[in-house]
Amino acid sequence: KVKFFIPYYNRRLEINCPKIDDISVINANTCTLLKVFSIDHIITIYKLLLHEKKILFIDKYYERLAKVTEGFISLLYPMQWVHTYIPIMSDQMLKYLETFLPFLNGIHDSLMPLVKEIFNETEMDNDELFLVYINDDKIKLGSSLTGKKIKTDKYIQENISPLPTELEKKLKSKLKKIKSELSIWKKDTKYDNYSNDYAELKIRDAFIDFFIGMFRDYEKYLYLLDDQDVIFNNALFLETILINEKPLYEDIIDTQLFQQFTQNIIKE
Repeated sequence: KVKFFIPYYNRRLEINCPKIDDISVINANTCTLLKVFSIDHIITIYKLLLHEKKILFIDKYYERLAKVTEGFISLLYPMQWVHTYIPIMSDQMLKYLETFLPFLNGIHDSLMPLVKEIFNETEMDNDELFLVYINDDKIKLGSSLTGKKIKTDKYIQENISPLPTELEKKLKSKLKKIKSELSIWKKDTKYDNYSNDYAELKIRDAFIDFFIGMFRDYEKYLYLLDDQDVIFNNALFLETILINEKPLYEDIIDTQLFQQFTQNIIKE
C-alpha cells in the first residue's frame, strides 16, 4: 500500500498492490505486450528481468507506458519484482536512474534529452542499462546515449545467459499462436473483450508453464535447519541441471527475485 498527496488536492490518496497470491487473476495488461512488441523482444525483456537488469521503457503515450511496465511485472509470477519500479517517472525523478541497483522504470519520450544529459555527465557503465522504445519496438543499450556503438543483440548474446532452448521454443510457439488468434478476432469487433481476456489468460499461462518447466522440482531442495530455518540447497539443485544451462540457473537462483520467491514459499 502506498499513501501519498498531490498538489492542490487536500485528500490523501492510496494505491493498493494486489497480494502475490492474487497476481495470477488480475487484469495485468499482458495483451498489450503482444500488440506492441515482437515475440522475440518480449522474451528478451523477460530474460533481462530474470537477470535483474536495469530497464527503462520509453513511450509517447502515458497509458501505454503504464500498461507495458505492469504487463512485464506480471509475467514474473509466481516471482515478484522486488526492486525499484516506477512506471511513469517525472523529470525530478530522473536522478534515480544513476543507481547501480536494478530497476524497471518508464518515462515519456519528451524527457529523453534530459536522460541523455544525465548519462553524458556520469561515469557509470551504461552497458548495464537497457532502453526499451515501445513505439518503435526497439531495445538499445544505455551506452548508446553517450555515443558508443555496441550492438544490443550481440551484447546480450555474450553477456546474458540464454534461456533453456526447448522451453524457449515452446514459449515462442504458444505466444505465436495467441498472437495469430488475436489477429483473427480483431476483424470482428464483437470479440474484442473476449479476445483480450482470452489472451491475458493464455499469455500468463504460457509464462507460468515456462517457470514450472525451469523449476518444477524446486521444493525437493528446501531443507529444514535447526528445526526453524529453511534454506534452498543451491548446490544440490544445480547438480540436476544440464552443463550448458548451469550459467543461467546460477544467475537466477542468486537473484533477489528467486530468493524472495523461496522465502515466500517457506512462509506459506
